[in-house]
Formats: sequence, C-alpha cells, structure tokens
Amino acid sequence: MNQDEERHIGVHHGARELENNVLLQSIPGLKDLYTTLDQFRSVAYNYNNPNYLNKEKDVKNGREKFNNNISILANRGMGKSSALLTIIREITNGRLFVKENYSENNIDIINPMIDPEDIQSDILGWVIASLSQRIDDMENMLKKNSKLLFSLEQSPNDLLKELKEKKNKLISCYSISGEEYNHVVLHRSVNINDYSRNLNDTLTNDYELHPAFEEFIDCLVDTKRQINRAFDNKPYEVDQEPLIYFFFDDLDMSSKKSIKILTDILSYFYHQNIVIFISGDYEVFENSIKTYFLNETKDITLKMPDEEKSNEITLAGNRAEYFLKKVLPPAYRYYIYEFFDNKQKAELHYFEVKNDVIESLNIFQLLSYIFYNGFHNQNVNSILKMFILPNISLREVERNDSKKFDDYDPRKNKFTDKSKKITIEEDYYDFKNPASLIDNNYKTNYLYAYLSVFSVNTRGFMNAYNYMCKEAYTIKKCRLNVRQYWTSDKLSEFIQIIINSKHTYLKYEKEINRFLSIKLGNYDDVDKEAEYTRLRIDCEELQIFIDRLLSDLKSKLNEYNDTSLEKEEIKSIIMLPILINELFYIIHGSLYQERYESVQNKLKNILTKTFINSLNDKIIVLPTELGMRRTLCLFQQISTRMSLESLIALNTTYDVNYSNPNNKKYIVQLYLSTLLLGNSGASINEENNNMLFNYNDYNLYKESMYQNEEERQRIENKISIYMNSIFRHLDREWLFDKIKMAISLERDISKVEQSVRNNFLQLASNTNIKNMYEKLDDLYIQICINRNRNEYYLLDGFKQPIWISNYLDDLFKTIEYQHESDIKVENYSFLQLNRIRDKLVKEFNTYEENTKRDLYLQIFNEIVTRLTNSKKAYEIGKVFKNNKKNEYNQQLIENSKRLVNLLDDFKIEFEILMSRLNSIYVEELDFDDILENQLFNYYDEEIYDLADETLETILNEHSFDIMIDCLGRNRSLLEEDLNSLIRHIYTELNRSTVFDHGACIEEIIKNLLRATRRQRRLVPHETKIIEVIIEENMNSYYIYNFILEACRVYLNKDTRFFHSFKTGIEYGNEE
Repeated sequence: MNQDEERHIGVHHGARELENNVLLQSIPGLKDLYTTLDQFRSVAYNYNNPNYLNKEKDVKNGREKFNNNISILANRGMGKSSALLTIIREITNGRLFVKENYSENNIDIINPMIDPEDIQSDILGWVIASLSQRIDDMENMLKKNSKLLFSLEQSPNDLLKELKEKKNKLISCYSISGEEYNHVVLHRSVNINDYSRNLNDTLTNDYELHPAFEEFIDCLVDTKRQINRAFDNKPYEVDQEPLIYFFFDDLDMSSKKSIKILTDILSYFYHQNIVIFISGDYEVFENSIKTYFLNETKDITLKMPDEEKSNEITLAGNRAEYFLKKVLPPAYRYYIYEFFDNKQKAELHYFEVKNDVIESLNIFQLLSYIFYNGFHNQNVNSILKMFILPNISLREVERNDSKKFDDYDPRKNKFTDKSKKITIEEDYYDFKNPASLIDNNYKTNYLYAYLSVFSVNTRGFMNAYNYMCKEAYTIKKCRLNVRQYWTSDKLSEFIQIIINSKHTYLKYEKEINRFLSIKLGNYDDVDKEAEYTRLRIDCEELQIFIDRLLSDLKSKLNEYNDTSLEKEEIKSIIMLPILINELFYIIHGSLYQERYESVQNKLKNILTKTFINSLNDKIIVLPTELGMRRTLCLFQQISTRMSLESLIALNTTYDVNYSNPNNKKYIVQLYLSTLLLGNSGASINEENNNMLFNYNDYNLYKESMYQNEEERQRIENKISIYMNSIFRHLDREWLFDKIKMAISLERDISKVEQSVRNNFLQLASNTNIKNMYEKLDDLYIQICINRNRNEYYLLDGFKQPIWISNYLDDLFKTIEYQHESDIKVENYSFLQLNRIRDKLVKEFNTYEENTKRDLYLQIFNEIVTRLTNSKKAYEIGKVFKNNKKNEYNQQLIENSKRLVNLLDDFKIEFEILMSRLNSIYVEELDFDDILENQLFNYYDEEIYDLADETLETILNEHSFDIMIDCLGRNRSLLEEDLNSLIRHIYTELNRSTVFDHGACIEEIIKNLLRATRRQRRLVPHETKIIEVIIEENMNSYYIYNFILEACRVYLNKDTRFFHSFKTGIEYGNEE
C-alpha cells in the first residue's frame, strides 16, 4: 500500500486531500509550483549567503522585501480548501506533484493550515504561537536523535537558547504593542510622569516589533539550517536552505479579517525564507479592499458631486488593484477552473484505492453500477449503453470476380472497394441487456451531454458523486432487486440530490417541478405494482418553459451580450428529464417501454427542433431523425464548440471574399461528430478493425489541424464521403440540407467571376464606359459557359491546375485581337497602356505553339510565387525536371517572368487610367447636388411636383453630359444639354414650356461654370481618348484579374476544405 492509500479514510463531504491528477486538471500550471518554490529557496540561499555583496547596505538602509505569496483563487465551492490540503501534503511528502523519487520533507518548517475564522486576536499572534509549537517540535526531535549531537556544532540547548531568547523578546514586544494593553496601561497611569514613561515604553516596543520579528525569523532559519546540515552531514548547499510555509484558507470569508491579514502579510511576512499560500475569491478581495479604501474617505466622498464621486470610486478600484498586485503577485496566482471540460468530469473519481473499486469509479461507471451492474453482478467495467455510442461498421460482401481493392483512394476522392457495405447498429438498446462491457482495446465514445446534468462547481459535482458512492456501498451489501431498491421515494431522493447540487436547477426549481416529478404515496401491494407509472415527465410544460427561456435569450442576443451561461442552462434543463427517462427505463424495462419511447421522442424534438434548430431558419443545424444517442453525440459536439451567436450566423450565402469561418467551424464539428459515430467500437489494433474509422482517427484529425495539412485533407475527404453513406440511411432530409449548403459554399469559377465583377464595378463606379454591362455579360459567358468551362473547377483532385492553360490562352488571344480605335495621338502619356499591350503581343508571338502549355504552367507558378511571397510556391517544377532539359526549364522561367511583369504593368496602368477618369468626373465635386440646387432655384415649382425617384432618374441621365460640358468650358453644348434636361422634366409633368426660359438657362450656365472653374480642366477630346482606351482594354484587364483571383482562391486552404466537403457529402462513394 502506498503512502496516499495509507492516508485515505473513505468517502466523506468537506475539504479533503485530492489525487494529484484531479488537482492538476483543475489548476492549470500547478506543475510549475515545484519550479517556483525552488526559485524561492535559491533566492533565499543567495541572500543569506555571508558573501552577499549588499548585506551591509541592507542592514543599514532596511532589508529587501520578498513577497513570496502564492494564491489559490476561485469562487465559493470550487475546492480551494481541498487544493490547499493537497498542496500541504505534496510539500510535506516532498513530491510536489512531479518528483518521481521523493522522501519526506524534513528541510522546511511547515505550519498547519490557518482558517481566519479561528483567529480571535490577530494573525501575528497566531503565527508566533504556531512557530513556538514548531520550536518545541525541533527540541523534541533533537532530544530523540542522539546521533545529531555529533554533527551539530553546538549542543541542542545552546543551539536553541538564542532562538528562545528572540522568541521571548518578540512575544514581549507583541504583547506590549497590543491595543488593549496600551489602553489599560495608559489609563492606569497615576501621574504625568508615569503616563510619559508608559507611553515611551509603548512606543518603543511598537517600534521594535518589526525588527524583533525579523530577528526571530532570521534566528529560526539559521537554527533549522544547522539542523538540516547536521542531518545531511555535508557542507551547506542550496537544498538545505529551509523555507517557512504558512497557509491561509478562505481568506475572503470575512472582509474585515481578510484586509487586516493581507496588510499584516505585507507588513511582516516579507522575509526571504517565508512562503505564504492564500486561498480566496479574487473578486471578493477586490470588492472588500475597494470598500475599505472608500470608507477611509467616506465623510468627504459623500459631500462630493456625482461626477467626483464616480472618480473617487474609480480611484478606489485602481488602488485596490495595485494593492492586490503587491500582496498577490500575478506571477504566483493559480486559478481553479470549473468543470466545463466534460472529459475532465468523466475521468474524475474519489480516490484510486486498490482494495476499493467503488471509489475509483467515474461518474458514468457509478451511475451504471447503482442502476444496473450492482443488481446483476455485472463487471464494474460495464457501462450502461445509454451512455455510449452504438457502432457503425463495414461489412464484407463477396464479389464474383473476388478482386481486392484499396479501401480508399484520396487521389480520386472516392472508395474503390465495392466489396464493403456499411452496417449501422440500432440506436435502440434492449432493456434485458442494457449494459456493455468496456474493453480498453476497443474505442468507447461516451455521451458527454449527460454530464451537463451535474454541476461545473467542484463542491456541487462532488455532492452528487459522494451520494452515488454511498448508494453504491449500500447496493453492494443489499439483496434487493433494482425495482425494489429504486422505489419512487428513492428515485425522488436521487433527483432532489441532483437538483440541490446544481445552481441552475435550484434557480429554476419551481419550473422543473412542473415538468418533472415523481408521485409519492402509500406503499401497499397495489401501489408497488404501479411504481412504473409514478414518474411524470410533462414534455408540453418543458416545451413552454424552453420557449420562454429562448425568448429571453434572443432578446439578450439582440443586445450583443454573452449568452454562454444561458446556453448551458437550457442544455442542462433539457438533459435532466432525458437522463431520468433513460434511468427509469433501465429500472422498469418493458413495463415502461411504450411511455419511454414516446417521451424520448418528444424530448429529442425539444432538444433539436425547439432549441438548436430554432436558432437558424436558413439551415437544419442538427439532424432530427437520429436515435437519442447519436443525436446527443452531434448535439454535444456542436453546442460545446459553437456559441449561440455563431449558430445563428450560419448561412448558405457565398461570401465573395471567400471568408466563411463560421460555416467552416460548423463543418469541422460535423466531421468530429462523424468520427465519433464511426470509430465507436474500433479496435486499438488497426489490422483487426472493421469500423469506418480507426481507433486514433479522432485525435489524428485534431492534431492535423495544427501541423499536417495533407493529412487533414485526406481525413476530411474520407469523413465527408462516409457522411453521405451514414446520413443517407439515418436522416435524408438533413443530408440534403447539408448538400445544398455545400453547393452554396463551393468556390467554383462562376463565384470567382462574380467577385471579379463586383471589384470591377467598384473600380468603374464613376466612369461612363460604353455598353459596360453588356461587355460584362459577354465576359461571363466567355469565362464560365463557353467551351464547357463548367468542368474546370478550381479543384479537380489533381495537383496540376488544368484550367490555367485555357484562361491564359484566352487572355493572350484577347490582347492580340482586341479592336483598336483610329485615334492616334502620340503625345498623350496615358497611351502607355497601349504600348504595354503591344509589347505583350510581340513577346507572346515569339513562342512556338507546342511550348505554350509548358509556358502557361510556368506563368501560373510565377503568379503563385508572387501571391504567396514564396520562392517555392508550387510543385510544377517537378513536371519539367522529369521531362525537359534544365536549359529549357530556365528559359521558360525567364520568359514567364517577363510576361507576368508586363501583365502586372498592364494591370497597374489600366487602374491608373481608370482612377484618372474617375477623378476627372468627381474629384472634389458633387456635381449632382450642384445641378439639383440650380434647378430648385429657377424651377422650384416644377421640381416639387416631381417624385424623388423620377427626379433622380432624370438627373442620372443628363448630369454626366452637363458636367463634361462644364469641365470642357463649352457653353454651346452646355446650353443644348440643359435645354434637353428641362424638356425632359416638363415631359414627365405632361406640360409644355409656356414661357421663354432662356434667361434662366443663362443664369444656370453662369453658376455651373463658376462652380466648376476650380476643377481640373480637360478638353472633351482627351476625355474621349481615355474612355476609348479603357473600352479597348477592358476585356484583357478583366480576364487577367480573373486569373489572379482564381489563383488566390486556388491557393486558399478553405477552397480545398469546402470542395472536399461538397464532393464527399454530395456524391459519397459513387463512381
């Protein structure tokens, strides 16, 4: 029996020593405690070394202060006291959680845990008393160990003499400095001289208290150091340097005491050899100290204006934060976390004791034992099937040709083995055999959703766990069957324990009693026969309650508040009746079966349809036709990893920026769920595995997300294909919904073209390209439809992008054969675009036809290299090295670089020209507003009679021509275009111009020319040249932009992700 088993006393409520693995899971980073304490010891050793350079200076100016204060922080009921007890055990036994070879710690002075509620005086008096007891322990130890007499430099009496003198001096200073003592002495003074003498003694002792405490601790450390050296019988080394430990538990329980203790810790316990452990609630500390600081200035603060009061409160909060940083250094803070990790809950047990099986059971095993295994002499490793996923396996089917094929070919993204079929085990389990023996050689996937019934708070969880341990011991000894033991009274007690142990259930206890209750009554023979009728699960009442909670939750969502707590509350409320319904079926079997199936189906609908699926009207988030166990698997994976906000945000709309992180996250959860469904029951020996996935595939997939992209793609291809096979049998409607979602998210060529189109329209938003929309429609047909382009998906399962050759060929043909206008003006700098185009044509025509495919692939490689800023962006080079000479390869690389440089120059010049044309039209000028104001000034009656939409349409039609006339300072054209505008207005009003409005037109012309005279002047002929050049080169620019965008999408990892999802889930294993 090991040391821990000797200390173990059995199951009980209250603070206790925990197993190391339990505490280390609850307090991340606690393994580093050994390093921290080692650092404290090393610093103390160096500081106490006689050769320390600043020792004399410290004595003269005051010693350095060491805040070796380690804090264990958590809310109430999280197990802080148990954590401190476990830490004390680990320090005492010398293991400190990590040491494999360890022995009892005789080096340090370890004081027992101090509860502030037990302190009647103050902390210093308590510490002096505790250390006095440690001195007595040392004295007794020296008397019993006669061998030490030969190793000590002096006798035990001499060794302890100075220490006792220091202790007595400290006690004297402490007692005289006490407030009560001072009050009595000073008030009993008989005259002024007596009062002065007493006051002087009081002040002197108060002044000497701090030095007396320091000298006492120094002497105590030196004495313990000598004893340590005598024990080891070797020269003084760092591992002999003693530390003095103090442990303050639940320091947050009393505000007044906690503040006094914290200030005393700063005032006295700053010695280099003192280590303080403090447990408490940080928020309580912060509020208590903040209140303390506010009370100091309360009389002044209450008289302040409201704004100054607010500032004073903020200042008090800042002071509290600074104080806590000093007394509880952030580097030495350890936080106990709640059991949000369900795997952590599932692995938790009371204690690992070899001769006591029950205390080593986890929560699933305990529930299985007390409701089935304990009554049927089942192996303790058996688990109720309600807690584990049923199997989905591959079944061999004989083939006539008896050929053997590989199971999966990732290159073809499909299965080639037609000799295997999927066998799906029923989700329903027989009450006559509701348990399954757990074999560690086979994968067991627990349904962690059930654990939401138990509190995330350590104390609440252990309350329920300890109750079940007690029941397990009782069942182990009793001779009743399961129905005789779990009467309605007993089951009601079990439910009440669950409710009382969880804050959410206590919060909604009244509502829970409306939909979940057990009828209690007399226990005659008739009533006993009707035990199976006593459970009442009112699904209609539960539905109403969940609807109400969801309504409140959605209101909170609209205010952009965090809803994670509400999500967990709703989840746990639904899971409670699900758990009780399953356990009641285990107890009563066929007697309850019909009611069980009805209630189970209603509860499943509330979980899926009322709760999760109601959050999103665009997709079906959860399948609704699965059995309960498989439903809970998907529900747990999705609800745990995705917030309600992210579930609401799921959509089937393609994002032109190729950013769908929320949808991707959802699909990943579907993949993980499918892995759990498909490797339940998988053998650890993969050679004997006939399941869809291997034993470790779930972990391998999660690991591949961080380090192995190819492995991730391989696994995702396989999962998506099996998703089709599984859900085609289990829930076709949900599968078809996912197929529609996948199609909408697929990044095919038409969607890339749409993105390019949107960008081009934004670039050309203020220009007047002739027949622009007709040209864009023609480009769409050219890119997406002609020449059977639908087959050229950006991902086709091959490493070589076969689509690149076709589009580059289109690009160079468009550049070469595009229409050129008759306008030839050599002096215009903006004709640089045409010059670059001519260079492109000339360069491209130097290459032979039979080399162009290789050239296109190398151009693609060059584009990819530039987009990724990588020297080796793609593996196309391997194609050339295997089939061509190095000289040819090098020439291709140089040619591709020249062409891509020219194409990039072409793109930049086109965009510069577009920008210039935009600036001509709208630079520093909102011409529509100017024109509209002029019309209101001279034609207000007519304008007011027009609808806003009609006026906007008329202005859009005429304002551009009028603006060009103004910029070109062409009065005659301006007058003509203005007259055309006025006639249009009157035509819309069904009126004729009954008066000569020439004077009005003349005034408008003057005002418009005045308003535009500061704008850049450009003659209409020059504007026309730019427009023509842009029209000529638009198609080439558009196709090249499409190629660049297609390359970006092709390189994007999410493209491959959504493509794999779409092809797998849509086509499955079809040829």
